Amino acid sequence: MSEGAFWRNRRVLVTGGGGFLGAWISKLCVEEGAQVHVAELIRSPSDLPHAARCLVALGVDRAVDVVPLDITESAKTTTILINDGIEVIFHMAAISHINQSDRVPFDAFSLNVLGTLSVLEAARQNPRTMSVVVASSNHVYGSHQQAQRESDPMEQLDVYGASKHCQDVLTRSWHHVTGLNTVAVRNVNAYGPADPHLSHLVTGVMALALAGGGDYILRGNGRARKHYLHAEDVASAYLALAESGSTMTKGLAVNVTESGPPPSTLEVATLAAAAADEVGLGHVEVVPGTGNEQAAYHEWLDGGLMKHRTGWWPHYTLRSGLRDTAMWFKEHGTGWINAR
Repeated sequence: MSEGAFWRNRRVLVTGGGGFLGAWISKLCVEEGAQVHVAELIRSPSDLPHAARCLVALGVDRAVDVVPLDITESAKTTTILINDGIEVIFHMAAISHINQSDRVPFDAFSLNVLGTLSVLEAARQNPRTMSVVVASSNHVYGSHQQAQRESDPMEQLDVYGASKHCQDVLTRSWHHVTGLNTVAVRNVNAYGPADPHLSHLVTGVMALALAGGGDYILRGNGRARKHYLHAEDVASAYLALAESGSTMTKGLAVNVTESGPPPSTLEVATLAAAAADEVGLGHVEVVPGTGNEQAAYHEWLDGGLMKHRTGWWPHYTLRSGLRDTAMWFKEHGTGWINAR
């Protein structure tokens, strides 16, 4: 990080900035001195509390300007970028759940692909654009038992994976066609404070502990291996890529991960339960499921390019990050998740 020199008074737009990772990016930008605009699809005032719940949970809702925006409307997006003098764009808005994408494939492709095209075109037309950092996904690689580099094939063909594949290629091509400083980020699974998704492994364990504890039954047998990063680390990687985009990472896809073989989901859930117990949230017993759902689905990325080009590396270990998360949920609870 540049200790504020790059970000001070920098005008930033975060699409989907009210979501989990978007809110963390917004928080870090605010702390670095940036002027942050958050774009969310808000059709009526009653939508605002839900759209901003992660920003509220992280305590930055009053420090950002929330802008109602349908990102598929390229002309309106362009107007906002130009009128607000936006210099850095973090494009996080997406249908980001695999099962939801499968249920509404047309909507998933429309938002994830056409929405990205709209943001990139608006950025091209905005003379002040310095860099556009787009959330791709580690899911694009599909299952693998060896560390994947950015040059390895993208083989995941479910709706979410395919739409992110298209978004990833579109982002990189936009630099080569237009010269715009773009980068596609393939980060591993994020967890941490202000994650509102009870279906996510770590948040699910914390919520159960807060509710009095009990058995946390995994969706599969727990053998699937995946890396998990604290959301603050993931967000700091996005900021590092925005800073270096004009020289070191433009037009590339970049993995954001830690080193070494990933732990199993059973190991992660067990460590999360131990962290919850340690800080006094409640006792959770992790129980493997009886099915084989994703038993052979492994996600393992190579993070060498990111470290070499930007110098970024995670601050949290899995244990320290899970403890930080447990402490945060102990203080904040889960009532904010259903804010309306």
